[in-house]
Amino acid sequence: MADKDGYDDPLWKRSSRRVREVGGAVVRGPQADVREIFKLPFAPVVGVIRWLFYFIAIALGFTLLFVGILFVYNVTTQGVSDVVFAETYNSLRNFPLFSKILPVIQQGREIVVNPADVVEKSSSNQWKATVDATETDKEIGLAFVNRPSSDRNIYFPNERILLDADLAIKIPKEEGLEEEKIMVSFGCLGESNDETIQGIVKPSNKEINEGELSSIHITCEFSPNTFTVDSDTELQPVKVKMFVDYEFSSYSFWEVYTKSEESLRQDRLLGRDTFSGYFDSEGYVNSVYIRDRAKGIVASQPSKAPVKISLGGIGQPYTEIGTTEDGFNFLGVSLDKYARYSPINGAVRQIEDVRIRIPYNFVLNTDEGDFIESEEDADELDRKEYKIKQEKLAEFNSRCARLGIEKEENGFLNQECFDALSDEEFSMRSLFKVDYLETEDLSVSEITAKADYVYETYDTTIVNLRKVKEVIA
Repeated sequence: MADKDGYDDPLWKRSSRRVREVGGAVVRGPQADVREIFKLPFAPVVGVIRWLFYFIAIALGFTLLFVGILFVYNVTTQGVSDVVFAETYNSLRNFPLFSKILPVIQQGREIVVNPADVVEKSSSNQWKATVDATETDKEIGLAFVNRPSSDRNIYFPNERILLDADLAIKIPKEEGLEEEKIMVSFGCLGESNDETIQGIVKPSNKEINEGELSSIHITCEFSPNTFTVDSDTELQPVKVKMFVDYEFSSYSFWEVYTKSEESLRQDRLLGRDTFSGYFDSEGYVNSVYIRDRAKGIVASQPSKAPVKISLGGIGQPYTEIGTTEDGFNFLGVSLDKYARYSPINGAVRQIEDVRIRIPYNFVLNTDEGDFIESEEDADELDRKEYKIKQEKLAEFNSRCARLGIEKEENGFLNQECFDALSDEEFSMRSLFKVDYLETEDLSVSEITAKADYVYETYDTTIVNLRKVKEVIA
């Protein structure tokens, strides 16, 4: 029989117990860790992130396994098509994290045409490396740290005139070669009252090491009574030029793309980009040097120097057919002042040599154009080397004589000759063909160039001569 108060009813017992538990909890207050309460809203986010990393780790593991198997297969069989790898590469590089890993794999990979021809895509060209090295070197070149000056502005004719200047000079060192010494020569001229007189400069020359920054202090002295002072002039100005002659080398490289005629024809027929399929060292399809993809114009990259070498031609990518009837393509080479580094009042005094290097699967036409084969062996560089013809070299170096201008004055360039050489843009040309293709698909190599020359620059200052007045007794 049930109790009159209903305590024997199981439902009532359960309800009563729960009420007591709730009341006790309210009296006791919260017993959980407060930090757990703050973590509660972020629990779903943490869970999602953990699952995301879990799936990425699995995908990355399978991808590396696939690429590893593909790489081993390439090495052992030497028969995998470059197209298959390029398509796989293009698909995978769009996934997060892979864009940083795949370029490393691409650089270390060999493209195989057949077992006899293994072409490594990485460039080992010294001249290209030298171009890149000068880009990050802020000290390359010559600068007047302290311009020519004197501690006095006015001299009497019977006094010694003394001036000085400070130079900083650094000649680029060709990558991969031993350090050489370069001779730097100095001089000074004083111009006053229609006469030009050579001063005594110390030192007259100095040897410096390539690749090292050298600081040089030079002085220029004119003995007493060197200049004639006009009797009708209160102050007569003397314009002093301090000259520096030094050897310098400029470098340049030009990306050259090749593709089979059939592949190029298919690209144009289907309206595809003819440069498609190439990935640079950073894993991007676009090269910064491709200026006009439709016309096939690719810019060259010069080193930091007083003179810029420009290489160029149109119609890239080149094929085994060529653009002329004989299967050749045009190659232009020019030397001109370089806006990024050109000292004030500078000119090429003399060009000593100009050389170009081309890949072994290219052929340069030495019958036409301005270059012939070099006598030096460049086999270890995997390049063919050509040098400028002597008659073309003499054409520039005799420019002032051909213009009827006197070349030198007191051992330095006559001002008129100096101006003529400063404005000169020295151009050369040649023809080249693709003898055989490294691959049917798009491939890239470089044509590189080097020019050796003597550069002359000067800076000026002015001092004044005051005639000694006669004292009447």
